[in-house]
Amino acid sequence: MSINVVIQKVSESYCVKISSKKAYWARRIAKEKVQGNYAKQYNKLWDYANEVRRSQPDSMLLLLTEPSAYGSGELFMRFYMCHVVKQGFLQACRPIIGLDSCFLKTPFGGILLVAMGQDPNDQYYPLTVAIVESENKDSWKWFLQKLLSDIGHEHKWVFISNQHKV
Repeated sequence: MSINVVIQKVSESYCVKISSKKAYWARRIAKEKVQGNYAKQYNKLWDYANEVRRSQPDSMLLLLTEPSAYGSGELFMRFYMCHVVKQGFLQACRPIIGLDSCFLKTPFGGILLVAMGQDPNDQYYPLTVAIVESENKDSWKWFLQKLLSDIGHEHKWVFISNQHKV
């Protein structure tokens, strides 16, 4: 909702006029209650990574950070995960890997990269995911290098993307 819509809804529902500043803060608080705090969610990635490493030691999970420009702490940079499902992919799926990406609509932005196979029943088979800062040659190269190191270079893989740029 826009600020003007918030002001209008409050006026209609409660017969009260509020300033645009109050409407802004009310919208911000409501949005955080519904969606959660993005910074806190990103901080949980480290706990998630540790749990995956503990419970599925054969999975590959990388969480790359860089030092904060403000002194202490680290900032999220890239995330890569290839679960143990890769064994099923290697044993049963066709050597065709579909690649795709989408924008992450968060205050931090980012791009979700995905690699999928197709099983013998023509169903999609999720293989690996990554979150990168932007979609460019460097991030795709990094993603594909990690993927190939997980599934092996010895096979003749066919890569298909929706843009056919890869």
